[in-house]
Amino acid sequence: MDLTLQEDERQIAAMAAEVLAGEAALDRWFREDVDAAAEEARLRALAAGLGWIGFGAPAAAGGSEVSVVEEAVLFREAGRFLAPMSLAAGAAAARFAAADLAARIVEGEAAVGVAMARDAGRLWRLGTADGALALQVDDARLTLLEADWEPAACLDPTVPAQSAALGSVRTVAETSASAEPQRFGLLVAAQQLGLAETALAASVAYAKLREQFGRAIGSFQAVRHRCVDMAVRAERAKAQLWFAAVSLRDGAADASFQAAAAMRVCDDAAGRNARDNILLHGAIGVTAENEGHLLLKRATLWRQVLPPNRILEEIARGGGPAW
Repeated sequence: MDLTLQEDERQIAAMAAEVLAGEAALDRWFREDVDAAAEEARLRALAAGLGWIGFGAPAAAGGSEVSVVEEAVLFREAGRFLAPMSLAAGAAAARFAAADLAARIVEGEAAVGVAMARDAGRLWRLGTADGALALQVDDARLTLLEADWEPAACLDPTVPAQSAALGSVRTVAETSASAEPQRFGLLVAAQQLGLAETALAASVAYAKLREQFGRAIGSFQAVRHRCVDMAVRAERAKAQLWFAAVSLRDGAADASFQAAAAMRVCDDAAGRNARDNILLHGAIGVTAENEGHLLLKRATLWRQVLPPNRILEEIARGGGPAW
């Protein structure tokens, strides 16, 4: 099994990285006039225009029908720049919604947020302030919901959030095809990998820049070792992600196990690298002026979408690789 990126996949990554570096640099969140809902709408429109939301969607909905491997390559780049959570939710929903609705999702006209845990008679949605749609994820199925949403506060200032009374929630579409929750999970895992790599890059850059006792702090063993740990986590997550994506694409007998394993190691890499990035930045790392808290907060939100304990249960049920 060849896990190296092919030329067309490298081109996808390079194109996405170039666009996002110009349109979605992390320092945009430090502008005084920045608005999370407006940013989500702007980047969703941009992604739709580039065909990203419909990258893996059926041709009948205006999609490109690429495999999960190419889609994961794209969403890894999205994760580096904390792209809207609605992009992955829309990409997943467009694969099983009715054709007319799927086409509107692909075109960016219908935004899809991520439905979160029910609490105190209410359902929570993250990722967009537009429209009424939300993707609910569980082990067995994906469900597209519609509700009357009201604004709510969010841990992550880059993510719009709402809540809705359970009585207003309606089911629009659902799929019990086992590959669909796994595919969505790999899109989340790909973004977590990109986030982990961004945290690593930020730490290495700062270790070269910051000086103590007349030397760059990157020359100190304690700093070097922590950076190496971050790099190992990212490499481990990347290897498992590509292996899982190829397994799912090719219909391997253990694809479910490999996908769950990728979700687990990518979650670990994102959360721990985001934490270590803050630690390596020292005093400035805990300030609002540093991007470190944004990485940690997004890693925390993705963990709520795919809870680690639920993933570990799925791994246990899978029983391990087929070989």
